[in-house]
Amino acid sequence: SKHVVIRQLAQGVNVGLVPDGIAGIFRLSASEEVVAVASRRGAARLAIEHGITINPGYLLGNTAAYKVWHDGTGVLERLSRALRVSLCLFWGRWGLPVPFRTPISFCFGEPIRPPPNENKEVPKGAAKPPVSKEAVEALHEQLLRETRRIYEATAPSYGWAARPLKFV
Repeated sequence: SKHVVIRQLAQGVNVGLVPDGIAGIFRLSASEEVVAVASRRGAARLAIEHGITINPGYLLGNTAAYKVWHDGTGVLERLSRALRVSLCLFWGRWGLPVPFRTPISFCFGEPIRPPPNENKEVPKGAAKPPVSKEAVEALHEQLLRETRRIYEATAPSYGWAARPLKFV
């Protein structure tokens, strides 16, 4: 949750996020890499608020490790998001929860440093003014561009040259 991430950041812990979270499970496709991140700006907002550098990456092969079934009506997705746990049927080799034998490569891009947050130093107990929507949007777009660059630079060597990346 956001509160756990903020607590970890305050303690100096490096935090890894999967920005599409549970929603990403319900967007899996056999023909393209679909990332449910187009409208999710929380990572950008947190990076600006806390002055944290984002180290973008893409995990190639992760979506091929398992097959997933879920209802087409969206009921399981809504229930999963409400309960904060994925409710879907997944399987790998031999129909078991053992991943298919597929190589997985974690590819990193260039670090993205957020713009300075003029609102970072606020007296204790005072309400923190929100980070500007423009700054969040600009950082989010930069993160999407770098994620696409990483994917397009590395997918062909993985064998996925014909598998496009789509942000939803």
